[in-house]
Amino acid sequence: MARGFDEKIKPVAAVEFLKKEHLKGNMYNEYEFGDYIIYGAYPRYRVFIDGRADMYGTERMKEYFKVAYIRPGWDKVLEKYNIEWIIFNTDSTLSQLLLERKEWRLIYSDKVANIFLKDAPEHQNLFKKYGTVKPAIVEDRDD
Repeated sequence: MARGFDEKIKPVAAVEFLKKEHLKGNMYNEYEFGDYIIYGAYPRYRVFIDGRADMYGTERMKEYFKVAYIRPGWDKVLEKYNIEWIIFNTDSTLSQLLLERKEWRLIYSDKVANIFLKDAPEHQNLFKKYGTVKPAIVEDRDD
């Protein structure tokens, strides 16, 4: 499936995890991951945004950046779209913040992507299965 995609920058393994676990609910995703998620997991998963930014409009782009850069009201955007899970760059400020938030739990991590699931009763089976996942350590990206 990953033919032609650089697994060091695209969430190839994370998308395989998604296909195996069948996460439910709305996702918020890294902009750069959107195209690959569509390629690897459509129609099961619908992205929040992808490389076709003009299709989504200015308001959606503003909302994307509000969350991605943790600007005031970022959590309200997640509420507005009823986001249940997040797939985002492992080496990002957003991932670091979510690791500290009790309402989000890490269920997958590699050197490219983290997957966080909203802490809710309906997700307890996944928390039991992946409750010991540790965040991947990203070394210098120039290697």
